[in-house]
Amino acid sequence: MGSQQTFYRATGWLLLMVAVTLGALWQHEARGRQVIDVGAPLDEGFVLGFYGRERSDDGRNVTFRWSRPEAELHPWAIPSPAALRLRLLAPTVSAGTPAALSLQRDGHAIGTFTIAPSFRVYTVLLPDWPGEPRLGLHATPLSLPGDPRALGLVLDRAELRALGETGAAALAGELFAFPFLPLGVLLVATAVALAGARWPFPSAAALTALGLLALGAWWQPEARLALAWSLTVGAGAVAAALGLTWLVRRVPLLRLDSEQRAVGWLCAVWAVTFAVGFAPWVASDGTGYYAYTRSLILDGDLNFGNEYREMPFSHTPLNPEQLVIAATGHYVNPYSIGPGLLWVPGFVLADLFVRYGPGGYWAADGYSLPYIALTLLTTALAGLGLLLTMQRICRRVVGPALAALATLAVFFGANPCYYTLREGSFAHGLSALAAALFVLAWLRLEERPTPGRWATVGAAAGLTVLLYWTSALTLLPVGLSLVKQLGLALRADTGVRGRTLRELAVGVGLATLCGLALVTPQLIAWNIIYGTPLTVPQGTSYITPGELTVWPFFFAPLHGMLPWTPACFVGLLGLALLVARRPWLGLALSLGCAAFLLYNMSISDWHSSGAFGLRRLTVLAPWCALGLAMGFAWLRRLHWSVPVALAALMATWTTLLSWRYSLYLIDRNVGDLNKLPLQAFWLGRDALPLFGAGDWAATGFFANIAGLLAGGAPWTATLTLAALVAGLAAAGVALALWVGRIRPASERDPAVAP
Repeated sequence: MGSQQTFYRATGWLLLMVAVTLGALWQHEARGRQVIDVGAPLDEGFVLGFYGRERSDDGRNVTFRWSRPEAELHPWAIPSPAALRLRLLAPTVSAGTPAALSLQRDGHAIGTFTIAPSFRVYTVLLPDWPGEPRLGLHATPLSLPGDPRALGLVLDRAELRALGETGAAALAGELFAFPFLPLGVLLVATAVALAGARWPFPSAAALTALGLLALGAWWQPEARLALAWSLTVGAGAVAAALGLTWLVRRVPLLRLDSEQRAVGWLCAVWAVTFAVGFAPWVASDGTGYYAYTRSLILDGDLNFGNEYREMPFSHTPLNPEQLVIAATGHYVNPYSIGPGLLWVPGFVLADLFVRYGPGGYWAADGYSLPYIALTLLTTALAGLGLLLTMQRICRRVVGPALAALATLAVFFGANPCYYTLREGSFAHGLSALAAALFVLAWLRLEERPTPGRWATVGAAAGLTVLLYWTSALTLLPVGLSLVKQLGLALRADTGVRGRTLRELAVGVGLATLCGLALVTPQLIAWNIIYGTPLTVPQGTSYITPGELTVWPFFFAPLHGMLPWTPACFVGLLGLALLVARRPWLGLALSLGCAAFLLYNMSISDWHSSGAFGLRRLTVLAPWCALGLAMGFAWLRRLHWSVPVALAALMATWTTLLSWRYSLYLIDRNVGDLNKLPLQAFWLGRDALPLFGAGDWAATGFFANIAGLLAGGAPWTATLTLAALVAGLAAAGVALALWVGRIRPASERDPAVAP
């Protein structure tokens, strides 16, 4: 047996060396023969300073783009020496004078030549400079009759060819060259080994991955390097997740075998993410929510005229005087007051800090950094609350480890992380927490209906509506519970029927009172602003359902559920498993989820305009977590590593997509995003901007603090603000850890979580 194991191990290592060598050869050949078919779907990210895709109408079906006078090509790094071939044309400038093109690499001139008015191929030898080349194209400015654009040239195709020979040194260099395919091959083998496979299966998996990569390159030859980078990133994510899981399973202090330890892990992950990713700023819809807070505290009213005129944020109303309501003299605010009310404590603390504390460096105008940071810290802490609440929800159906995995998968693999830490001025992070509290309260009501639990459900439902009105559609389960409890009471024995009906009446009455109490602030605000407590601020045409949008809603690059938030998509599919296992709970929750989904699929602005993903669906985070927990429990029957790998892939994709979105590496304009080809979305040059991590982190709050200090801001004021934000976040974590010590019903009653 020992000799057989030695043979298998030796064979495995030999096959792995072969796989790494083949990966290096494949990568070297792919880097040395790059083609950019300009105007085709996969030119996204490779051409900068060009106009939209076009296609010739002369029957040849040639794809191309017009450039601006100043444009760039941004290919992958190529082995040196190399040649660049350009197929292009440019109309004559005037009086038959040909246009000229000056070619540069990284700002250094390569050469200048004239361009023919018909397609020609031009070949240029590239200087031997390391790194990814940025090839500048400086063309003679052109203007065509009837075309208002500033034009340069027409580019159809760009090819780069390596001219050197392939030797041992060149192959060794591929170990350190993008897209790091040899490393990706090693990571595939590592992931399979961490999953428990014996030799030579890890090596066989590496060879299989290369085979699949070759098949993908045959299908999309222009995406060879993008496919290789996808393999490397995906294998790295899975290997890291499996490695961490392997460590957790073997170190007793790290093992997720109790609710307390699961909460500790969730708090640790949130704290690290907060330190790096918290980026408080106000924009777009957030200006309306924030106007409530500032106007209430600093002005003592709900008249937003001065806020609309003075706000230094983007997407504030351009002509506020046109938003005055004649009947009241107040200004329109189509957004809910709920977020503004929850932000009041942070805003007041900021005002005290600026006016009476060490924050006098900043203006006490309600718009400076302390106000924004401390106000939106509430939303960031709501993200922590959402994690803990989803964990408690998932514990009703699975153990602490799978519950934590499902919770983290939804947080990072859908959009809760983005809307709690990066876009906190929107209502979606807060509304997701409110919806999660409702689901948890409803599950507790189903476990043991009491008047107190009815009151809790009512309060959570009222908070959900106060924060985001359309979330009321998700509250359908409580209505079904009422019908169920009423039916059970009416069928009960005569001796207990009266008492049961009285308890039900008291519970429903308390729920109604609590719900109305939470919604009342919105009714008061509407009455002040619009002169009536009930209104539709956006207008009935905006919210009226129409024809269902199905395929784009789920699959399109325009914020489709699967491309942008895969954990949400998979989680909603997993609700079917909950229906099969716990029919009443599954059906009730699924009906509320379906009502909300169908409504959002039926409105004209189903894609939520310029935002990250289907932002309104953030409220469905607890439903997605439950579905994922059920799905992960089913997948674990295949192997423990399968749910871990799936969670890692979903979280990595969505996290990198949020970096891509934050760094403007993908179109935000609805029209342009709607035209984005699927290949460009999934396999564009910037689809996986792992090396943009530094730029993304540089936009965060604590990086901003460092920048202020470097720029000469007072140390006392700046560091005190940073310490205040960090201290409040730490207090939130401490509170979460303390709450985590309280054993939930799912641990006390095994019947609740089979």
